[in-house]
Amino acid sequence: MPDEYFIVLVGDMITEEALPTYQTMINTLDGVRTRPEPANPWAMWTRAWTAEENRHVICLRITCIVSGPWNGKQPYLGFVYTSFQERATFVSHGNTASLAKEGGDPVLARICGTIAADEKRHENAYTRIVGKLLEVDPNGAMLAIADMMRKKITMPAHLMYDGQDPHLFDRTFAVPSGWEYIPLMTTQIFWSS
Repeated sequence: MPDEYFIVLVGDMITEEALPTYQTMINTLDGVRTRPEPANPWAMWTRAWTAEENRHVICLRITCIVSGPWNGKQPYLGFVYTSFQERATFVSHGNTASLAKEGGDPVLARICGTIAADEKRHENAYTRIVGKLLEVDPNGAMLAIADMMRKKITMPAHLMYDGQDPHLFDRTFAVPSGWEYIPLMTTQIFWSS
């Protein structure tokens, strides 16, 4: 499929991803609240609707994962990219955990910390795979690493563009802290670590 179709698919997926969050808003409306009457018809409808919307996003997300564009189906490039990508998500989730802890939300801090630990495990696994590729096929592995470095490995979200702000990624993945912004996810980690 042409790239334009994947763009539409991602837009659809993001829409479906957001819709279940509206349940929170719907639950605040008079006569619709799920508490104190969890069995009222509106509450039953919003829970069923949310579950259905969630199924939509799961299907679309899996479709994007298994059919999206991928480095010419070259496994070395995929493993090199993924080892860096896992490092970036480890850093991002770890930073979010720290900010949540500082902000007084220990539950969110624990959730993000657990995700960060998983991402670190994933990074270790993919790094070992690339290490084995360097051992077994040093020329092929180095060519893949060089190719990915020339491409300046970036996270998929780095390509976000709203048609106006060329720095949307930088603005979106940074949070204000006093007078400065703290980057939560950045491609710079690749060159500094």
